[in-house]
Amino acid sequence: MPMSLLPLDMSYRVVYMCRDPKDALVSRLHFENKIIEGSNLSMESAFSMFSKGFSSSGPFWNHCLEYWKESLARPNNVLFLKYEEIKSDPVHVVRRLAKFLGVPLSREEESSGVAGGQVVQL
Repeated sequence: MPMSLLPLDMSYRVVYMCRDPKDALVSRLHFENKIIEGSNLSMESAFSMFSKGFSSSGPFWNHCLEYWKESLARPNNVLFLKYEEIKSDPVHVVRRLAKFLGVPLSREEESSGVAGGQVVQL
């Protein structure tokens, strides 16, 4: 949903995740060809549509830029994450997300490896 459609009061928090544009394009191409029976959307057609802003969430750049600007203006209300960041350093992102949501990891959680996805034996 575009940021501009959300209530202006910002009494809520938003976590927005974007993807690299080329990965978003390829993912969308595969998704549409998979869910729409008989669809055989070509890369050229998908690229043309993507470049022109044809998308269920609006033009890619406008959508991402709206959330990016809001994350700079209101860092306590909007957290802008990149999918590639999450993949490359998930522990850092989990810590950042926990802090943003107001539930930072405790020392016990940190020392037991909760942020790294390790299972703690009881």
